[in-house]
Amino acid sequence: MKEAYRNGLAEVDEILKFADEESLKKIPEKFKEFIKENKSNYIAKIDPKKNLDEQDLLYETKVILSVLYRDYWSSEEERKQLIEKDKIELQKIENEKQEKYSYDNLFKKKQVEVEKSYDNEIKSLVVQESLFKKILNKIKRFFRLG
Repeated sequence: MKEAYRNGLAEVDEILKFADEESLKKIPEKFKEFIKENKSNYIAKIDPKKNLDEQDLLYETKVILSVLYRDYWSSEEERKQLIEKDKIELQKIENEKQEKYSYDNLFKKKQVEVEKSYDNEIKSLVVQESLFKKILNKIKRFFRLG
């Protein structure tokens, strides 16, 4: 397990020390044991006088607390809404990945560059050809005059 999540578990363990009994009873004992067994020695600075919103919590702590809220502390209706919201967010992220890494988009940029390069080469050839014609015409006129 990454150290960041172990630090998050340490903060969650510290926060749960200040939670009321009713909230603690809703969390399964196995999950509480998981927290205690996997937390790091990170020293969490939790001020019980402040709300969680006012605390400077790690991102991982917020994620773990949101899972605790969704799975154990929310009502059934609220849980369904949160799960649906999570599904929508995950689908958005998946769609963005598909758009970003799709086969067509990976080669679209290169194709545009190739087309631009091809256009530039043609323009260059046209310019060179017209320049060549001008020089050739001047040479022809020179010899006709002489």
